[in-house]
Amino acid sequence: MNGIHPIIREILKKRGIAEEADILEFLSEKPNLTYDPFLLKNLEAGVDFLLSAIKDHRRICIYGDYDADGVTSVSLLLEILSHLTDNLTYYIPSRFDEGYGLNKEAIELIKEQGADLILTVDCGSVSYEEVEYGKSIGIDFIVTDHHNINERPADCLLINPKQEGCAYPFKLLAGCGVAFKLAQGIQRKAGLPKAILNGVLDLVAIGTIGDIVPLVDENRTLTKYGLKIINSKKRPGLNRLIDAVGLTSGKIKSENIAYIIVPHLNAAGRLLDAKIGVELLTSKDETKIASHAAVLLENNMERKRVQEEAFLKCKEVIASELQRDLFYVIAPDGIHEGIAGIVAGKIKDEFGKPVIIVTESGVGCLKGTGRSINNLNLYDLLKKHDELFLKFGGHSGACGFLMESGNLTELRSRLNRDLEALYQENT
Repeated sequence: MNGIHPIIREILKKRGIAEEADILEFLSEKPNLTYDPFLLKNLEAGVDFLLSAIKDHRRICIYGDYDADGVTSVSLLLEILSHLTDNLTYYIPSRFDEGYGLNKEAIELIKEQGADLILTVDCGSVSYEEVEYGKSIGIDFIVTDHHNINERPADCLLINPKQEGCAYPFKLLAGCGVAFKLAQGIQRKAGLPKAILNGVLDLVAIGTIGDIVPLVDENRTLTKYGLKIINSKKRPGLNRLIDAVGLTSGKIKSENIAYIIVPHLNAAGRLLDAKIGVELLTSKDETKIASHAAVLLENNMERKRVQEEAFLKCKEVIASELQRDLFYVIAPDGIHEGIAGIVAGKIKDEFGKPVIIVTESGVGCLKGTGRSINNLNLYDLLKKHDELFLKFGGHSGACGFLMESGNLTELRSRLNRDLEALYQENT
């Protein structure tokens, strides 16, 4: 049927792609699944609010996350909004001093620096208290995000396909995918040339691949065309990084993005400062571009060294203390928190068990980073124990939290009991 081999059909069926139209779309060289951005709840209101703020000459701060998804999202909206205003700034919190998402100290600093509208990307859905604080000192918020939402979402213009009452048909966009939909809305309402949207699809592809969301449906469309933009070699900073890491410009594939480009962008936020990634992706200055690319290259080499040391240390802890555990909650001494997520992923892959690595974070507190196995929703599992956490967020495959050090033993015990009960149910 349609010349598609039965084995290909069977493989696609196992991926949940069984309808003829879906199969043809998936195999198409020119996928076209995409949706009206205004189907996203609050997106039209968010665009109107942004354009009104620009008209009133208000200063806008784009607030993002420190990973590749956040870095590309910040870069994307800086580029789009720069066609309408130069009254822009951006802020990416330190992984080490501030942690993920909005925080009150950063909001205060942004206010002091003259911005009174914060536009978040890839974060903010559950930052209820932080948004309330910001509003109390005269800041407005538009939150764009893709993470799971709890029972107390931020009380502002919230644009997230996972929120209650959102009619958007595709729920698995990455943070940069949601930022791109906002950009589509801005382009339409402001009457900007459509070419500016095509020009940022390279950033969407990198962020989407980097955040490991499923490359199906609209994600596949965005990534497919984003790779074409990458290979057209139009972004100077990205081209310089591609050359520096030894890839061939014009022949970049998704695996090159996943295993080489994304780790270099992530490494800045893991060990140094994620702003380097934004500066590389948005700069037109060749001298600055060369400097930023060199820093990312050196930083990623150091990240690999530190990561391997931490990986071996975690394996030692498992061998000596956790051999019988079903859920590894590892508390190794002295590992760098910036690479905890990568190491948790490697441990998960090697042992086939869900993993959380905790590192010290201030006096009396631990920061946890988790990675899950197939068919285990880590977010739902940990949400049952959220009274143990000071902060908690994530999705089915990964999570992060902050908790008091004294809760570590209880958390480990509960998660192992949970896993034992799940396995008994399924046998």
